[in-house]
Amino acid sequence: MPHTAEQIDELAQVIAQYVPEDLLALIVRRHGLVSNFDEWQKTKYDEQRGRLFALSRSVVEAYDQAGHLAMLAETLVRQVYWSPDFLRALAPISKPQTLEAFHKRRDNLIRLRLVEKLVREIEPRVCCIVVEYLDADQRLQTGFGTGFLVGPDLILTAHHVIAPILNGDGTSKPKTSHAVYFDYRDEPKITGTAAQADHYRRVTFAEKWYVHGSPYYPDDGLQEPTDANGLMEILGEHLDFALVQLAAPVGNEAVSAGGGPVRGWIEIPKDSPILGVESRVIIVQHAGGDPQQLDFGRLTKLSAPRFWYDTETDDGTSGAPCLSRELALIGVHNAELVPLRINQGIPISAILGEVQARIAIPERSTVEPAEIRLWNLAPEGERPRLLFGRSVFLQWIKKARQEPVTRRSDRLYAADAPDEGVGKSFSIEILRRVILGETDQRLVAFGTSDEMLPARVEDMIRVLADHLGVPAMRLREIPERPNVLLPSGAPDGDKLKRWASETVPGWFAGVLEEYRPKIFDLRQDAIEQRERLIGSGLPVSAQLNEEADSPEPILVDRGWKVGWIAFNRITNTKLPAEIVDLIAGLAGTAQNEADVPSSLRRLRWLFLGYRPDFIQTGDVTLEQLRYTSVTVDDTDRLLAAAWASRGVSVADGKLTAWREAVQILLETLDETPGAAPMRLRQLQTFGAKIIRTFLP
Repeated sequence: MPHTAEQIDELAQVIAQYVPEDLLALIVRRHGLVSNFDEWQKTKYDEQRGRLFALSRSVVEAYDQAGHLAMLAETLVRQVYWSPDFLRALAPISKPQTLEAFHKRRDNLIRLRLVEKLVREIEPRVCCIVVEYLDADQRLQTGFGTGFLVGPDLILTAHHVIAPILNGDGTSKPKTSHAVYFDYRDEPKITGTAAQADHYRRVTFAEKWYVHGSPYYPDDGLQEPTDANGLMEILGEHLDFALVQLAAPVGNEAVSAGGGPVRGWIEIPKDSPILGVESRVIIVQHAGGDPQQLDFGRLTKLSAPRFWYDTETDDGTSGAPCLSRELALIGVHNAELVPLRINQGIPISAILGEVQARIAIPERSTVEPAEIRLWNLAPEGERPRLLFGRSVFLQWIKKARQEPVTRRSDRLYAADAPDEGVGKSFSIEILRRVILGETDQRLVAFGTSDEMLPARVEDMIRVLADHLGVPAMRLREIPERPNVLLPSGAPDGDKLKRWASETVPGWFAGVLEEYRPKIFDLRQDAIEQRERLIGSGLPVSAQLNEEADSPEPILVDRGWKVGWIAFNRITNTKLPAEIVDLIAGLAGTAQNEADVPSSLRRLRWLFLGYRPDFIQTGDVTLEQLRYTSVTVDDTDRLLAAAWASRGVSVADGKLTAWREAVQILLETLDETPGAAPMRLRQLQTFGAKIIRTFLP
């Protein structure tokens, strides 16, 4: 049923505020429901609320008319961690179970740092297991379960998930099939083992895949176990877990095939975790074989070799990891305890020794995933867009993503690139790829097909405000432009310069601070809630006491963290003097770094062509880009990164053949008169054509 105009407006407003435009574009293009999104980006505008609101509203309307607004909400809810406004706007749209989980995610006051780790590190390590087999009547059956990596090529799951296809020798029974799906977060629903899509990673079991386990008890969960009924002893002999070896070391791979964070695996604890009633239980799962979801609950009862909790699950959740508040592994979900209508898992302490004895943990830390050098910017399934060299730029981005930074050179970057064809514009594409999906990052790129270089101060402020959450109506209050333009040598001849470099930046700093969501102290909020409950004679939950009694403030930053502002094609078009003055003022180049307003220190500046004169050499990270900047060694590093993103080291024979092919191309280009401007493009084109033959 179509939603009301008020509901659509509210959802569009929170999307414009909390979802970066690049992320919205990725989601819309992946869903394939809006064919003219690129045109909308250039044409949609609302005089009161700005361009991003108008764009977001058009998207929401299109999904609503197609009957798929819930799908958009389901996808977005995974991206925005802490926003009551977002939750309220989603209420009439989302599925009840998704909204409930989102309520819990916010209201249970899990620290934001851990929520980010949950989404970025834990969720990529959890998979949907699909098995197909013939039942006793020779009818094809499809079973679903959840599993999670505990090593590069090992997953832990519930034994009953894989029992229908398991032979006695650790291989598959005849006429059965199996597949494991990582990164399965969006529709369409997987219905069998042959499913393929670019946005998830499919892998099969190894040939002899069953490593170790303990069988399941067929009646597990049908009766509450006690010593009196003998079930405790039976369940102690049926721990319902299985270690399964995969056909590929997906834990060593990059989550994205083009490079970036390594997937890693969930760490098996060295010692049994200490648990008690009311302990947090978080479950990342593929309930019913659906796209990945999560729920938050609490431990209600503990009696080895089982424990019970109120975290929501469904068929297909079996084998999912049960995680503590700190995201440590505490068990494996395996059933519902039907008489009590609560869910049940196997404590990791019950199987710890058996699991530890059969996994070899590499030395590389699994707490902070390693990073594989970015080598391909193209989406999965498309022709590669190779990234050669650019180590200086990649390192600067890594530093600049942090907040706060203490050195001005970590806020300012310039590419010294007087020639075309050396990768200046490609820098924006690199940055987009690195920060894609990070909802606390904002990017404004001037001098592109989507946004021309600004000619007036008001034009530039309007664009920045649109991306950084300042309402369009507030721009009516911008300090008035000096109405008399005097020669610079005349008395008061610097009015325009002072207005652009001091007055407007000072005003904009205050507006940014006003509209950027404030840091929220969850502990103080819990203290105030507890006082109100006690004053009203109402009970105080254990959860609320836990947060109110935290020894330290629990601070949550709910706004954008870093804004990136890039200026492209500045070697072709001279920036007007007032724009130069405005940039200098917003970047704080005339001030001591400590005196730059905090809201302006969140901005990162990129100048793609040269270092502006108002920036001192030591205040900027400078990278030289020339026709000959890319060397054969750079191409070797790209191939090594491509192999590493697949979890293995590059084979010597492949590296030698690749190096020889690239060497011939570069020597030919270097010896051909007039070929220098096309050197990088030819290398990228040639590399994209042949690289698949050099990959594992």
